[in-house]
Amino acid sequence: MKKAADFLERIQCIFSMILFMVFLACIVIQILTRYVPFIKITWTEEISVYAFIWAILMGTAVMLKRNEHFAFDFFRSKVTGVGKLVTETFIYLVMFGFSCYVAYCGVQLTRQFWNWTLTSLTWVSQRYTWSSLIVCGLTMAFYSLSNITEVWGNFKNIPTKDLEYGEERRDEI
Repeated sequence: MKKAADFLERIQCIFSMILFMVFLACIVIQILTRYVPFIKITWTEEISVYAFIWAILMGTAVMLKRNEHFAFDFFRSKVTGVGKLVTETFIYLVMFGFSCYVAYCGVQLTRQFWNWTLTSLTWVSQRYTWSSLIVCGLTMAFYSLSNITEVWGNFKNIPTKDLEYGEERRDEI
């Protein structure tokens, strides 16, 4: 599962970087056309917004995978052993549920806006914008499950002192 998560993360990072470059290019075009008379490019604003949305949502999923997302870790840092395992598992299960809800809402919004088009590019459907929520939600759910398996795998390899014999042993669940 870790190899699949790493591969998916790499694809999302590349896709996010490309979209961020599209965002920056559109912004530069917008700035330049303000100072050039008689040139009006109206599509750059919408494309920059939608490229930014996609880039941010892909980055959100990647941050969950890397465990670098915003978190309150006061309680998390205080527990050890089985308590830490239970806490981490609970947190990732909550994130999994939230991610599934984001994907579900993304499906609903994509259906709702299926036939709507962009204002300046009438041949481009808004479904492509709203489908970013589906991709973000599904990848976040996958990363949550991947992180749970990693937490459980790491827990089995934590050396602890055996109280009775004073020897190191491995915790098994």
